[in-house]
Amino acid sequence: MVGFLAPALLILRVRLPPQRMARQRPFLDRLTRGGRFYLAEPRLRGLSALNMAVAAVIAFVLVDTVVLVRAGFGGRESDMALVLPRLLRRVPDRAVMLAGGAWVGPWADDACGGPGRGVRCWWSGPGWGR
Repeated sequence: MVGFLAPALLILRVRLPPQRMARQRPFLDRLTRGGRFYLAEPRLRGLSALNMAVAAVIAFVLVDTVVLVRAGFGGRESDMALVLPRLLRRVPDRAVMLAGGAWVGPWADDACGGPGRGVRCWWSGPGWGR
């Protein structure tokens, strides 16, 4: 309790300098300001494109992980949640992730319509690579 109250009292004792009122910008200007900063700088445009690519792949993985686990193991996703902690105590996490990535590849190909189409399906979106 003291560990919480002592910092709280110190924060309350801080005197902040008076703030001058800034002109309020229009809502649309405030809403799009960060995006305009990114688009104005070429290096940030590239970073933004990479962030969007990573977000698309992560969204695909998050949504389809349950489907792929069910297709591959014939079980429930909760089975993997129960087995994985014990497995990670014995095997390094990198090895488990690499094995999982290698294992998901054929199932992604199957879900996208055949051999070699999995990567193309991942990049174009679920169901669009068919």
